[in-house]
Amino acid sequence: LFRSSYAFHDFSLHNHRELQAIGDQILKMLRGSPLAAKVIGCLLNTSMDHQYWTRVLNQGSLFNLEKAKNVVEVLKLSYYHLPANLQVCFRFCSIFPQDHWFDKDDLIKMWICSGFIRQQSSQEERLEDIGEDYFHLLLRKSFFEYGKFWQGERRYVMHDLVHELAQNVSYEECCTIGHDDKSIIIPATVRHVYVGAHKIEKVSHLENLRSLVVYTYSGGPCDSFVL
Repeated sequence: LFRSSYAFHDFSLHNHRELQAIGDQILKMLRGSPLAAKVIGCLLNTSMDHQYWTRVLNQGSLFNLEKAKNVVEVLKLSYYHLPANLQVCFRFCSIFPQDHWFDKDDLIKMWICSGFIRQQSSQEERLEDIGEDYFHLLLRKSFFEYGKFWQGERRYVMHDLVHELAQNVSYEECCTIGHDDKSIIIPATVRHVYVGAHKIEKVSHLENLRSLVVYTYSGGPCDSFVL
């Protein structure tokens, strides 16, 4: 799967035999972690260039996967290879709690409202279409996974370790205030917050706030809206 579904997806193995040996070395370093193999395979798939694959191989010191935190370090490598516009969209997703069911269209609207998606002067695409491209790039690179259907609509999820990565790289920028967060310390630098309607007073002091996602619970995925 590492070769056919990820690293060499849409490419012929026959035409890139010199990369197979590098890929095999990287795969050994991943020590059988399915998530790491999927994410790093998608990273390698970005370019069939020998030097690019060699650079990833030479970062093998990150591939000590005996502990979950080291898997997060491998995922971070893939994050840092994202364009800046995708990085900020990914970081924003850290405000949602673990196991959150993402509605793609709602998330794209939040990205637009937060100013993450902008047209280039030469572009005529709708912001929603640009956001759709962003989302599918993150999905293809395994930052999202297909989830269940809810009320006839596909939902998406983040693997627990991908969610941990999102929180790791968005510290002091994003914050989640859950049901049981009685003594949470919210950094003054926070710009994006996910909070229950019953705890909205906890964000009244935040001077740098740009996005406020307020949720209510209705028995399925949380209903939310952006202020």
